[in-house]
Amino acid sequence: MIVNIELRGKIEAKFEETEKMLNTLPGGAIQAGCRALNRAALTGRVAAIKKAKERYYINSTSLRNGMKLKKATKSMLLAKITSKSTRRELIDFNVSPKEVIRGNKISQLKISVKRGGSAKVIPRTFVEKGTQSGRVHVLQRMGKERYPIHIKYGPSPTEMLSSADVIPYVEEQAGITLLKRLDHEIDYLLGK
Repeated sequence: MIVNIELRGKIEAKFEETEKMLNTLPGGAIQAGCRALNRAALTGRVAAIKKAKERYYINSTSLRNGMKLKKATKSMLLAKITSKSTRRELIDFNVSPKEVIRGNKISQLKISVKRGGSAKVIPRTFVEKGTQSGRVHVLQRMGKERYPIHIKYGPSPTEMLSSADVIPYVEEQAGITLLKRLDHEIDYLLGK
């Protein structure tokens, strides 16, 4: 997922107005634009996480870990939100039961990745604590024998954040924040 937040359209006209208002301050308009873009990028990141969490059973930290913000500078009035990440383990989603069960208690694992759907039962899966990592994993036996077993994975945060409804929502929220913050930065610089 890549979202570019730049000065364009209504925002470009607002920036030209800002330049006229701050013509007495050298570099004032660029400074105001840079600060507003960076705040809009932060708002965009929060909006992306919120929208992805509406669709998937995932925590905010897992989504935020792969996201990077490239802040705007005075020489480059462009802020960027990117996401590059690997697939998340199924244990990070909605798994029931999440704890290791020992003994004769046989239970089927119910797993939900997306909200609104019913939980699925994946055959021959179980929850076990890793011997080296100490972390709990959802494992699946690949045949009738005990081994081999594999860790089961769900979608990556990049896939979740690149959904069709996430990017337009992020751009909309970032644009609203950019316009508000531009006004605020103008007031701040004029009040100095």
